[in-house]
Amino acid sequence: MGTEEQSIRIAPPSPYITCMKQKFTFTDEETAAGRLMAAVSYLSIVGFIIAYFSSRENRYVRYHAQQSMALIIMLPFIIIPVLGWILLLSIIIFSIMGIRNALTDKPIPVPVFGSLGYRFELLLPTRR
Repeated sequence: MGTEEQSIRIAPPSPYITCMKQKFTFTDEETAAGRLMAAVSYLSIVGFIIAYFSSRENRYVRYHAQQSMALIIMLPFIIIPVLGWILLLSIIIFSIMGIRNALTDKPIPVPVFGSLGYRFELLLPTRR
């Protein structure tokens, strides 16, 4: 058998992940205690406020509140005809994805809009 060189190809990073330089890790206690409130933060502006102020010390909840805030920032743009409807549909889908990520203990940003929270540094969880 001859020696074969193996080449490893690394996929280019996704465009919405390149602007996120932070990596967040959460303890099991943080995720277990904040799972429900993290999911509530995606439900509406009221859900965001309830989740953020009821679990201020929990970094896992603050991370998902930050992601939901990025979606909330996009809501005023839904008044644009046709494009607004597409935007509203994508916000609903991304909110469902955020709820799923919150309930399954995954600190994964919502696609496209999740990077807004990092760019504006909204509710950025502190690193330990």
